[in-house]
Amino acid sequence: MMWLGGAGDRHALSVPRPLVLVVEDFDECREMYAEALRVGGYRVIEAVNGLSALVQALACDPDLIVMDIGLPMLDGCETIERLRREAPTRGTPILVLSGHTRDVRRALEAGGDTFISKPCLPRTLLLSVRRLLSRRHARRLSS
Repeated sequence: MMWLGGAGDRHALSVPRPLVLVVEDFDECREMYAEALRVGGYRVIEAVNGLSALVQALACDPDLIVMDIGLPMLDGCETIERLRREAPTRGTPILVLSGHTRDVRRALEAGGDTFISKPCLPRTLLLSVRRLLSRRHARRLSS
């Protein structure tokens, strides 16, 4: 948790860091993205396929999901469609990562909020995550 206020402030406000679910079947990519997010100040949970992503998302209520498309068991687009049908994840921002630019339209039509092409630099990922979380926060404040 991050503390707001001075080190001696007894009334400091505890604010949990945003939770990001990283869904990627390639271990090296998933680990790289997860580590970049952790270094960027986020809590991270991971899933290796679409089915485990559904379970994790519904159980943990992440603030944002980073979703690969080419996943085993249940591809990323179908996973996104299912997440959008569930009340707890209907409004959760989903950042889609794929090495196949032909997936852009399909992923966005499924309910993805934005698309980044792989390979993706950690800085690009962090900027996109911050942007999506800022939009979500702004929508909540205006509601």
